[in-house]
Amino acid sequence: VLHLPAPRVFRVRCPHLAVPATVQIRKVWTELAAGSNDVEAYADDRPLYYGPARPLTPTIPQASALGPWPHFTGTNVEIYKDTHGVFRYSQVRVLFDWEHGEIDRPDGAKAVQDARSAAVDQATKIASQVINYLLDVYRSITEENHVERLAKMLVTRVYFADTNLLYESVGIESGLGSAVVNRSRREIEEFAEMVEAGREPERYILLLQTARSALDRGQNLLATVVAFQAQEMMIEERLRVRYRDHGVADTEATAKLKANYRTKDRLTTLSREVFGGRSIADDAEFWGSWLRNCNHKRNAVVHSGEEITSVEAKQLVDVCEECINRFAAL
Repeated sequence: VLHLPAPRVFRVRCPHLAVPATVQIRKVWTELAAGSNDVEAYADDRPLYYGPARPLTPTIPQASALGPWPHFTGTNVEIYKDTHGVFRYSQVRVLFDWEHGEIDRPDGAKAVQDARSAAVDQATKIASQVINYLLDVYRSITEENHVERLAKMLVTRVYFADTNLLYESVGIESGLGSAVVNRSRREIEEFAEMVEAGREPERYILLLQTARSALDRGQNLLATVVAFQAQEMMIEERLRVRYRDHGVADTEATAKLKANYRTKDRLTTLSREVFGGRSIADDAEFWGSWLRNCNHKRNAVVHSGEEITSVEAKQLVDVCEECINRFAAL
């Protein structure tokens, strides 16, 4: 929940967006907090809290059918760092003027339906940019670190005032489908064998999965940094193993790695040294893609503060993973 007063209207000029907007944020209590206070007030120099806070603990042991979360109820209470809106959540209204296609013609014609769908999609994209900008600003000012950008917006209502058209929907961020019974026998046996032996997953694999999870949440900068780190980690580890196989002392290998600290030098100079002249740079098409879409893009984002879109971030993560696979195959 964003702790901002409901009566306050915010005029927003979002960077990278030509459309100015007006925003109103309303805090909503859920049924688990029925009877809580709705008064709006604020102090000059500190947050204000509702009182008295009356949390009502669940019956213990809690019935399994109530789910894994403790089934608390109460009045005037919130879960700290809650990102699921258990007791309370924020409802945001974004208003803006914008030119759209002809959507006010009679229903039925495919062209009209297509225009309306396109208008809803574009309106949703504009509102999403505004809301994510608000979340960035709110987090930077309040230092509420759990408030993060949203990759997908659950937009429930789009209203076109000039044509009096209303679009309403419900949605689930990650989608809804058939429940899984179990994973495959192969995965189950591999899981059992690995935990029984006490083997740890490769760190770079976990980092790549973290990068893809960040992509799903719309955290493009985090995905960029983590994917590149996964790549660097795997490359250094494999180079050290190959130097060891060639009888090179660890101290000498470390000196070589320090002298060739740039990733592209390790993928070329050091790779050719330990793999008999071979390098992933031998494939000119892939190497050009890696330099443009991975190495140069990552450096621009990390060192120069350049923006990266979700499409560019996904491409970067994909190229990092392909680089890892190609380097492992040398």
